[in-house]
Amino acid sequence: MLYLSREEVFSLLAHDRCIEVCEETLKLQASGEIQEVPRFQFNLDRGAWLRFMPAMIASKRLIGLRVYGGRPVRLMYLLWDAMDGTPLVMMEATAIRDMRTGCVGAIGAKYLARAESSRLAVIGSGRVARNALIAHAQVRKLAHVKVFSPTKEHREAFARELGKRLNLEIEPTDTPEAAVQGADIVITGSSVNVVSKPAFHGAWLKPGMHLSALGGRAELDEAAVTGASKIVVDCKAQFPTECRDVTPAVEKGLLTWDQMAELHEVVGGLRPGREGAEEITLLRTVGTSLQDLQPAGVVYALAKEKGIGKEMGDLFPSMPGGGPPVRPSAPPKASK
Repeated sequence: MLYLSREEVFSLLAHDRCIEVCEETLKLQASGEIQEVPRFQFNLDRGAWLRFMPAMIASKRLIGLRVYGGRPVRLMYLLWDAMDGTPLVMMEATAIRDMRTGCVGAIGAKYLARAESSRLAVIGSGRVARNALIAHAQVRKLAHVKVFSPTKEHREAFARELGKRLNLEIEPTDTPEAAVQGADIVITGSSVNVVSKPAFHGAWLKPGMHLSALGGRAELDEAAVTGASKIVVDCKAQFPTECRDVTPAVEKGLLTWDQMAELHEVVGGLRPGREGAEEITLLRTVGTSLQDLQPAGVVYALAKEKGIGKEMGDLFPSMPGGGPPVRPSAPPKASK
């Protein structure tokens, strides 16, 4: 079994490859070739918690599980061979989570944003926002980017560092309204939750705009949700409890879950993507166990190929006899 640190995982996974395997996974999901369990949580004493995200792709021989929680939060990913149950790797999961979040958003933009989209706005400057911009630049030819983050130093650093990396002009702005002005694609990668003000307002929507909402659980105001012509989500099974901007609109009867498509349905051709130049499209994600799985498989394969990571040996050998132990039956009673 191999162990990979955060830095090793980050060095092995590239955005273009992550987009490729996440898109393949969504197509497999559309064809019914995967199994996943929606995220579930145990609440422990004194406010502590632990969450679990399992998924399997039998055709790829992969079973994966992300486990995270505690205070401070720690993230772990475990990968097994689906055919014989061999534990393959234990890795720190932050880099995979952050990168695949941005890459899934970019896949949404590939199917939902206008092909000629070249002006992009980012609200947020943390890991999700950074990975999302890099990934979106893989699927659309960007000419100009604007970024807003509440902290001036953060948005300026984002513009400077990502501008150099992507060879793009990135303009930091003093307000989110200024950032989204004239944008074809807007990425929200903030940490906004239910006790904060929304990061994006429906008053800023324009015909033909695509919105990739990838960050906090309550980034959008009600008008942004109801103002979209088409809403695509990554997992309806998780949305009622995890998404607090789309879900309240459903609870109020302003829209229904049936009106929305899931991303794998769009990518797999089961439901349409963008259908007109004036359509306002919204991708809203909360993250799924399946989205982690193939990127983790790529990281493991590259680590083995390049000799990266700490080999820990056969930590969990198979059981003798090839099956679980059987409780011995009680001895027969002596006859009287």
